[in-house]
Amino acid sequence: MIKVAIIGAGVLGQHIAHYLSQSMDFRLVGFYDDYQERGTIIIDVPILGSIETISSDYKAQKFEQLLIGIGYNHLHVRQQLFDRFSGDIPFATYMHPSSYIDCTATIGEGVMVLPGCVFDKNVQIGNNVFFNIGCLIAHDSIIKSNNFFAPGVKIAGFVTVGNRCFLGIDTTIINNVHLGDDIQTGGGTVVTSDISTPGLYVGTPAKFLKNT
Repeated sequence: MIKVAIIGAGVLGQHIAHYLSQSMDFRLVGFYDDYQERGTIIIDVPILGSIETISSDYKAQKFEQLLIGIGYNHLHVRQQLFDRFSGDIPFATYMHPSSYIDCTATIGEGVMVLPGCVFDKNVQIGNNVFFNIGCLIAHDSIIKSNNFFAPGVKIAGFVTVGNRCFLGIDTTIINNVHLGDDIQTGGGTVVTSDISTPGLYVGTPAKFLKNT
């Protein structure tokens, strides 16, 4: 079993820990968190230290791979942490056994795929992407890096999603649509045309609401 540590011991980190604890492939050894005292026990798992101690602990073989438990309110932080350690420390990729990943799909590092997700033919997933339950990505779509998908996101074929995007619960994107970087959608949003300007979009069809 691969020894995994999670950056962030909050709600998302604990959510990730819940699934890792059921896996036969990974063994969660602890959290790294700047806001928790070393040795504190969170859902039966210790705080190993602060983020500054990650590199030295990896060299000391306290863990073998990382995952990032920082949520959608801090997408730039997710990216900064991934970029900081990527190349020096491996990132885990977890796919729940109830998900379907087509044999032609490609998945990057640090990706977390929760139950009931479907990745169709030729789907490409970048690094450090979190997929909550029941996300469906149709054929030939590209999901770039450092994104966060809420439950039930549905993406049709030949769609591109840029970097650091947050797609709210039950967001739907029709085929051949391109989303730029730093796009957010509210719950139930239906995207029917390209979006390039960063910000929050809501409604059917999606309309710009505010800067984020």
